[in-house]
Amino acid sequence: RLSKDYLRECGIAFYGKAVDLVSEKSPSGVPTNVTSDALKAFRDICKLTVEETYPAHMEFFGSVYKKSLLEAMGQTGVIRPEFRGPLDDLRDRLGVSEDSTRQLFLEAVAEKMKPMVEWIGSEFERTLLSQRQLSQRRKKDMGEDVFQTGKGATGVLGLGAEVNIMSDIMELVDFYKENDIIEKRPVAVKTAKATDGDADSTEQEYETIYPVTALGLGAIDQELAELLYRQFIVSTFQTQGPNAARYEASRETFAGILGLSESKKKQIGETIGHTVFDNFVSHAMSTKGSMDQQDIMFLANIQGKLGLTSEQG
Repeated sequence: RLSKDYLRECGIAFYGKAVDLVSEKSPSGVPTNVTSDALKAFRDICKLTVEETYPAHMEFFGSVYKKSLLEAMGQTGVIRPEFRGPLDDLRDRLGVSEDSTRQLFLEAVAEKMKPMVEWIGSEFERTLLSQRQLSQRRKKDMGEDVFQTGKGATGVLGLGAEVNIMSDIMELVDFYKENDIIEKRPVAVKTAKATDGDADSTEQEYETIYPVTALGLGAIDQELAELLYRQFIVSTFQTQGPNAARYEASRETFAGILGLSESKKKQIGETIGHTVFDNFVSHAMSTKGSMDQQDIMFLANIQGKLGLTSEQG
């Protein structure tokens, strides 16, 4: 004879206590079939919807799901396809909503990704910056010169060990892609006017979202993010063979992972041509005294990739 509203008001509070009790009695943190059925029965008695029970399940079982995510990621950080089904089953068993598990997934991604980015940034600074530059960036005296040779960074384009960090960068890109972290959100519907009496066609446009970024995590600062992006572009120009196409295809993804804005990417793209041309030509002149045909072709390739005119080149 109790009203539905009264049942719901009291039921939500008591349901939370029931979930807490089940959590305490579950050694593995995962409710048994018996306790799961008991919670469902109690939910029905209190006239609660499944959506109304999500907060309580998230509070007491969310950490269990996140722990399972981190275990599934293993050393590589990538959740293999065979683990995705069991994780979905675990989500249903724990009674946590899809939105909540997505948020827990992004938290797990952040935990795995932050040390990866910090390592790349640290290696970049250690390899490519002089003792004075490194001291200025880290705001402390670095003591002995960090380069084993005692010299500064060298390289065809004035940027040192490109390949050394490119493998780490590509591991980060693969980690992001293979975990399906990138999101596509609808932003507008594009309508194309038909001709010859046909009906107009519509196409949904999407915005690419990078929910976890290096800048957002505080793993690197803005200056280092821009330097890493410049380094990636230069390495793309220098690399030959199958890796060249792989690097080129990953450029936008890496910029998104870093968290660079569209305006900043454009600014870097507009200025890097001058830096690359200047360093490349200077190096060629100092080592060979002249530019050969291969050098000219290399610059022409860069000119095309950066969208420079012949006059600018």
